[in-house]
Amino acid sequence: MKRNKLGLSVFLAAIIEFSIIGGYIYKTKHSKPDVEKTVEIYTVFHKPWKIYQNDIVIPIHAGRALNTERAKPLLNKMIGDDTGDNISEKNQRYSELTALYWIWKNSKADYVGLMHYRRYFDLAPFVRYNPQCKDKLCSLGLEADNIKKLMNDYDIIVTSYDLEMPQYNYYARWHFVENMDLAIDCIRKKHPSEAAVIDNVMMSKHFIAYNMFIAKKKIIDRYAAWIFKVLADLEDKLEYDHDKAYFGCVIPRHPTYQLRAPAYLAERLFNVWLEAHKNEYKILEVPIQIIKI
Repeated sequence: MKRNKLGLSVFLAAIIEFSIIGGYIYKTKHSKPDVEKTVEIYTVFHKPWKIYQNDIVIPIHAGRALNTERAKPLLNKMIGDDTGDNISEKNQRYSELTALYWIWKNSKADYVGLMHYRRYFDLAPFVRYNPQCKDKLCSLGLEADNIKKLMNDYDIIVTSYDLEMPQYNYYARWHFVENMDLAIDCIRKKHPSEAAVIDNVMMSKHFIAYNMFIAKKKIIDRYAAWIFKVLADLEDKLEYDHDKAYFGCVIPRHPTYQLRAPAYLAERLFNVWLEAHKNEYKILEVPIQIIKI
């Protein structure tokens, strides 16, 4: 009897070991090795500025379909967001979101990112120092190997800071608060997952800023599908005219500033979406570095 039990134990152990080894071999053969994954981080420009680029950091001209006079020097220096599936003509209202839309619809990379022409992620505190660094992007850690390693541990990289007042109040200080109220109402009526957290986010002083990210593409695809649906529902209801909306802002009446309401709302709603899905994704918050011309 003992011999039979011993034989059965050995047999079961062999099956388990074979299953583990077989599963590893299958995973190795059928999963894409991290070293082969691709990275594209787009730096959004709308006017001439200092340009940094390498094999993964790619400058993109947002709003090229509008072809403004001051943006003409960019035409031969970078790609435009007016190619492929795009909403480039909406740039006056959507700002860097026209580049986000372009990334969503046209990039095939595994990891994607969005930065601004004068705001770059600083990953240096989170990656191993490279003594061979000789350029700006390398010194900021913006290289493919670093992104891949960070994406093994995190799903989304963002930048953040703390406001002097809650997000809702801060928006009301600089923008038409009626537009934020419309956005909140839309979320509550049509997006239950995000509605559950929106009040807490609006009362928080912690702010994920600038519509900037580095993330796994499948996550950005999910977010982009959500935010552009929300903005499509809102766009025709928003107030853009200083003379028609209640003006409680502290800024001068710049003729184009409030036209960018969808982009400013998206910046806050990105906070809402991340909070609603924080248990699904690991988020890393990093500093930015301002690039001066």
